[in-house]
Amino acid sequence: MAKALAKAKAKAKAKAKAAKAKAKALALAKAKAEEEQNVQEEQAEEEHPRSHDACIDPATLQVASTEDAGEKTKNRSKNQKFLKLLRSGGLPEWLEDEWNRLSKMKVGRLEAQRQLVNQAMDKDASSGKLVVSLEKPFFKQLQENFTQTASKSAQKALPRVLLMGKFNLTQEMLDQAIEDGDIIESTNIKGKRVYSWTMEEHVVKRGKHSKFSEEKSKQGTSRDEKYMDNLVKNRRSLWYLFP
Repeated sequence: MAKALAKAKAKAKAKAKAAKAKAKALALAKAKAEEEQNVQEEQAEEEHPRSHDACIDPATLQVASTEDAGEKTKNRSKNQKFLKLLRSGGLPEWLEDEWNRLSKMKVGRLEAQRQLVNQAMDKDASSGKLVVSLEKPFFKQLQENFTQTASKSAQKALPRVLLMGKFNLTQEMLDQAIEDGDIIESTNIKGKRVYSWTMEEHVVKRGKHSKFSEEKSKQGTSRDEKYMDNLVKNRRSLWYLFP
């Protein structure tokens, strides 16, 4: 029964993976189409700036000046260029991280993103085109504060009795974990039945992407580690347990 459930679970995961891949392909195609459209709009805007209706300042209820309207056109061009580079992976990882952080802000998100874009994009003096300009104290500070969390996974396996003892499981809890796919029942190369699970490991990177310190923290408690240490000391026939 357990093998049949595991087989059905694997089949369902394969279907879900195929559906996810298809959705990702459609999303990439859509992003590419939007990118091409933005490029066309940006080129047209640089050659022939769009005219704007008179803008009303909400603070004074007065018509905004022509200079203010020109500044909005400029900001929009910068924003389009920045987003194009963001979607194509043309920005440093630490800058993408900062953009994603600002995107999660509940208050002041738009203003913070606008300032970031305006700081990042400058007009090249020789070509007149918008280029990324990150040689500023503002961005040097961002590089120093850059943090990224990556995840790794490791597969662990134990026989049924040892697994139930390690996690203090009842038979009902073990059956439920197998049905949910959290624990997988299989046979190792020595023909022994074992139960495996995935253990996540996190790596924290700080500083510039080229020079960072790594700090690892594994899920699990010191109590679990002491349990396994004592178990290994008390039993000398554990060579057959692991696949």
